[in-house]
Amino acid sequence: MVATRMRQLQLGQETTWGTGVAATARLMGVTDFSFDYADTVEVIDEMGWLSPSSIARSVEVHAEGSITARATYEDIMYFGAGLVALSSAGTGPYTWTFAAPTTAAPVPKIYTMEFADADGAPYEADGCLISTLSITGEAGGLWEVQANVLGETIVQAAMTTSLNTRDVNAIAMSDTVLYLDTWGGTMGTTSVGATLISFALEIQHQPAPEAVCGVDHA
Repeated sequence: MVATRMRQLQLGQETTWGTGVAATARLMGVTDFSFDYADTVEVIDEMGWLSPSSIARSVEVHAEGSITARATYEDIMYFGAGLVALSSAGTGPYTWTFAAPTTAAPVPKIYTMEFADADGAPYEADGCLISTLSITGEAGGLWEVQANVLGETIVQAAMTTSLNTRDVNAIAMSDTVLYLDTWGGTMGTTSVGATLISFALEIQHQPAPEAVCGVDHA
């Protein structure tokens, strides 16, 4: 348990894709994460040889990872902003709006993600985008987020050490309100109380962004 709790994941927003920056926030509520360096090597299957080919070339490299966390009001925006367009209104509390535009490609945030385990071994993944985001909830529990990450590369780099844990608020199903409105009407006006059992929302980053949503209610 001690070693698990010592694993850290933190991020900062990049200005230029793939150019690493110092992290500005430590992600809270993270229950698991992993990152890997993917290297695609093409080996030419030459005729006239029984032994393995002598011609091979790395044709594509990238970083990939996954993050699982309990959703918090303070940090869920990092996941959403890495996939779709994000805007905010108000001043404490803020209202965050996640939009999936239909006429133009969204402009998601790009992150440098720093991570280390209990033994140190600090690394960072540069040029990170959220490729798939899943948000789920079930009656009597907390929201959970699961994000798949694609990045440019992984390099060994020191962790930004000035970041501390923050006080955050987990999102509970007891806070969640279900709205059902007519197609073309004003969304979020007709609440259906005391019926929500579970929900699942999955957003995938594709040439044409796609969202899948499921809701169970009594």
